[in-house]
Amino acid sequence: MKLIVVVDLQNEFLGWQPENIRETLPKNIVSYLQKEMENPTTKLICTRDTHFEIDYYREYSESIKFDLHCVRGTYGWEIAKELDDFMNERYMKRCWVINKVTFGEYEEFKRLRDLFKWDFDDIEVCGLTTDICVISNMVTLHTLFPRAVMTCLMDLTNGTTEDNEDMAFSIMKSMGFTVRGTNEKG
Repeated sequence: MKLIVVVDLQNEFLGWQPENIRETLPKNIVSYLQKEMENPTTKLICTRDTHFEIDYYREYSESIKFDLHCVRGTYGWEIAKELDDFMNERYMKRCWVINKVTFGEYEEFKRLRDLFKWDFDDIEVCGLTTDICVISNMVTLHTLFPRAVMTCLMDLTNGTTEDNEDMAFSIMKSMGFTVRGTNEKG
């Protein structure tokens, strides 16, 4: 059984990307998902970075380096509209959106794993940003699903800088994760 996780493909994070990434990344992710979700056993989780007022945000160490962002209920917090088609009846019981208050989510992934008794063979991760939330969620998912083959879909991610992205890919590989493009065999 396969799980695909789209990390933080939200309007605010997309707005911080170069125009070519902002225009193409959501479309490329959707194109990949349309093909992969043809398999009725494939599951999809979209994470949504979720913060509240500044006083609450200051409780997290993330606030030391990053300004308040992705405030719940704002346009920036919303997941890119291109993913709307996966949030309908056709994919009911196969697609979930989870809110996360820091880089990597644990409790919601664990809750879904336990609720549905999931044991994935393959987990593929893409989204924003490679060197912060993508890698953090890969490590978290590997903790919860230690037997799953972990793959970062490198052509469906983007990092804070090219050097940071390359460093993240290198760290993923050193952890035994697969880093590949969507057209490459696993």
